[in-house]
Amino acid sequence: PFSPFLSHPAPVWIMELNLTVNGLGTTPTKAYKRYTASQMKQAIDAVAEGITPNKASKKFNVPRKTLTDKIQGLHTSSHGRSTALGYEEEDALEEYIKQMAKWGHPISVPILKSLAGEIHERKCTKEGTNPRFTSKTTTGRLVAGRKWWRGYKKRHPNIAQRAQDPLSRERAKMSSQSVIESFFAMYKEILDTHQLHKKPHCVHNCDETGISMEMNRGRVLVPKGIRGVPSKSSGTKDRVTFHLAISAEGKTIAPMIIYKKSFPSGAYSQNGPDNTMYAVSESGFMDKDLFQKWFCDHY
Repeated sequence: PFSPFLSHPAPVWIMELNLTVNGLGTTPTKAYKRYTASQMKQAIDAVAEGITPNKASKKFNVPRKTLTDKIQGLHTSSHGRSTALGYEEEDALEEYIKQMAKWGHPISVPILKSLAGEIHERKCTKEGTNPRFTSKTTTGRLVAGRKWWRGYKKRHPNIAQRAQDPLSRERAKMSSQSVIESFFAMYKEILDTHQLHKKPHCVHNCDETGISMEMNRGRVLVPKGIRGVPSKSSGTKDRVTFHLAISAEGKTIAPMIIYKKSFPSGAYSQNGPDNTMYAVSESGFMDKDLFQKWFCDHY
């Protein structure tokens, strides 16, 4: 390749530059940092413990030149405007998010914004500076905005938004690491004692799932111009519980179907799976007595 400004072929490194100005491709762009303050701090601490800057740079994914400059005190300034919260304050929020999620009480983005606003408000009051967050009209307290949240996500890639799964206190109590390890230790002992590793037909897993009898108000297809979309339903909010079991070799046992309070009128068992067991409970869920009945009479 030839450069229009040179009488000889342009060096390869010129052709490999990412040249853009307003998308037209004429001026090289600068790639700014793609690491967090926590990553850089870990790298500096690692070098202080004896790791070479080159290995620390690769391990914590930070630029080697920037790392050595910071170690030598030559790279103390940061690019662009400083964040409303300091690195230590944002890192503390990240640790708080992780801890609350570990305890089973994850916080939402609005709560995080409120916490950030409260920290920023105290900081501005202490330092006598003007706040960079706006006040909430209902409470008058500072709250971080969407722009801060977008920046926080980039600076803390270990934090992500997820849809939370409801977990009862009883399930949470039985989901601790010690309980899980104890269960699998007991499970392994039973498999070894009875030599069940070679008998997959003797190992079953069972669980129950509930189905609501109420109509699902999802999106449906209708002709254009129709406003109301009436749909027939059973007229009840009751639910039906299915108790299912499957063996380790992939064979299933006929289900147990549990109704709430009473059996429905009509031939409710007609066209159902062969050998299905039908039962009733006060709540429509599986209980101790029904499980004993399923285990002794059906399983």
